[in-house]
Amino acid sequence: MPYAGAMANTNRRWPTVLTTAVAALQGFALISYAIAIVIVALIAGLDSHEEVSTPTGLVVQVVAFILLGAGLLGLALGRWQCRPWSATPFAMAQILGLAVGVPLLLAPDGTGSVVGLLVSLSAVAGLVGLVATALVVVDVTEQPELSEDAAVGARSEGRLIGD
Repeated sequence: MPYAGAMANTNRRWPTVLTTAVAALQGFALISYAIAIVIVALIAGLDSHEEVSTPTGLVVQVVAFILLGAGLLGLALGRWQCRPWSATPFAMAQILGLAVGVPLLLAPDGTGSVVGLLVSLSAVAGLVGLVATALVVVDVTEQPELSEDAAVGARSEGRLIGD
């Protein structure tokens, strides 16, 4: 059940859609990268990558990317449901994305510039959406009218404030 200020209907505001899309795309990208690491290791062998030259290193790297991706997918669900708990970890994930993306973008050899640009742009978009979420005013005064029977039931359960 969404918190009181959340948009319980399907008319979601653009910051919610943006932060959800960013988190979901980042999560799927990390899981896809983990799968690609496994495929490359199976085809080319462990000697093809200097960073991961042991089976243990490969497993640790794959598990780390899968867990990070799953966490971002969980954050995407939390952002979609307008859960307030999802804001801080989402912001931290975007800051981490910038910490990874900017050095890749500015690398002198240019090998990671495209990936760095994509990571940096998605992180900036996520942060813009997160800040905009706080700026978009949700009008909670416009609530649907309750029928008399529903109002009596809500009043008896203590759900109506001011009665």
